[in-house]
Amino acid sequence: MRNLEGVVATEVSTNPNVTVFVGELYTRHNPTNENKDVTQNGPIAGVGVNHDLISNLFRGAQLAFINTTFYGDEVQIGMALADAAKKAGVQHYIYSSMPDHKAYNKDWPSLPLWAAKHDVEEYVRKLDLPATFVYTGIYNNNFTS
Repeated sequence: MRNLEGVVATEVSTNPNVTVFVGELYTRHNPTNENKDVTQNGPIAGVGVNHDLISNLFRGAQLAFINTTFYGDEVQIGMALADAAKKAGVQHYIYSSMPDHKAYNKDWPSLPLWAAKHDVEEYVRKLDLPATFVYTGIYNNNFTS
């Protein structure tokens, strides 16, 4: 988890059967005022993937539910997560994905926050990792938070 704030983090972190890792899945090299907010302007020079954290996430796990976000480079982080899950022998990988409209019709525009998820999904499929892809564009807690 990025942090332990919010109702989802509270629920997950209080479950005795869950090991929680807290940290960012991206790294920042030489942060400046211009690149310190990794949510702005897409992938930014100096922002990388936190392979140290990712390499430990799936140790001993049989199942993984992954929801990547636009913090950092979503595609690179998503690919690194899938690679680490495969290497760790995760038996089933559940990825919260979204469609990229342009992949289905070149005349349709891509939605920036969905296209990256589609790219990660395609990568997971190529890995031959046993996976399920869920398309949940909005979560119920968005209505109750």
